[in-house]
Amino acid sequence: MIKEAIYDDQGNIVKVIEYNFGHDEISQTVTEYTGGVPVTPTTHIFGHDGHSSVKVLYDAAAAIAQVYTYEAYGQMLAIRNAIAGVVGTTEAAALTTLLYSGEQFDSRIGQQYLRARYYDPNSGRFNRLDPFAGNSQDPQSFHKYLYTHGNPVMGADPSGLSLTSLALGAQRYMSLQAARAQSAFAAGGTILGRYWQAVGRHTERFAQNVISMFRFEAVLRNQRVGRNLIDFILRRGDRIMQLEIKYSIPQKFGSSFTRLVNQITSMSNANGGNITVWSMRAPSVSTLNRLQRTLGDDLFNRVQFADGINGLYQVLRLYFGM
Repeated sequence: MIKEAIYDDQGNIVKVIEYNFGHDEISQTVTEYTGGVPVTPTTHIFGHDGHSSVKVLYDAAAAIAQVYTYEAYGQMLAIRNAIAGVVGTTEAAALTTLLYSGEQFDSRIGQQYLRARYYDPNSGRFNRLDPFAGNSQDPQSFHKYLYTHGNPVMGADPSGLSLTSLALGAQRYMSLQAARAQSAFAAGGTILGRYWQAVGRHTERFAQNVISMFRFEAVLRNQRVGRNLIDFILRRGDRIMQLEIKYSIPQKFGSSFTRLVNQITSMSNANGGNITVWSMRAPSVSTLNRLQRTLGDDLFNRVQFADGINGLYQVLRLYFGM
């Protein structure tokens, strides 16, 4: 749960909003204050579309309160009530500030808050330069103001730091690996070893780019935990995450599989907060089942598995509350 308090220019409390989150927004409870005295709170439940935009608000009785319609880049087209009557065409008429892509819209400045930068849905541009340098494999990432590569239907950028560009770059990188892996395995020996080293470096670089989107008090690399090296230990406030990075979760028993099991065991013995294993490629159900049988239910259930650029971003955002 996240609580937001709003005050007037005299420092008097005006409104308190409590948000409940899961993978997306679940509900909000708004308490208005009159003369410093709270009135009866109002709870609404969020309904989302396939783009994670808030499409509908329900009241506590599951009746429709408002329905929202957006243009592709997020400009509000209409706000309707339960009988399809138009009650407004701007975000100021909405009963919530969480709207397009599930992100917060600030009606005072007419822009959406995307953490690193503000975004203007009317122009499809950010309000200032993107600090992300860009990806040489993805020329569009060098555009410093464009939102989601000019393709908002297929993407979102909750960080304001070209998360979509990074995700597309990772997808392109993975698409090239089948042919490269085949050649490397055919050559064998040192060429195969160099191939896996290069894959490891690129995977860690993608992870590092996502981590750099957040402000941590400590980012420790290649830390020894027990007898094993762990890729990252992240700390913000009283929250700690032990993060192990993989291109893919080993699918078969072998040295790589055993190494991962030992790393997870070491992290659990260290009692160092959250344990997360992230991979560029999504693991299969059979791979996770094999890992669960090896680790045992108790240890396996302590581990958080995530995959893909967006998966890592969401894990960090939700765990650290950013």
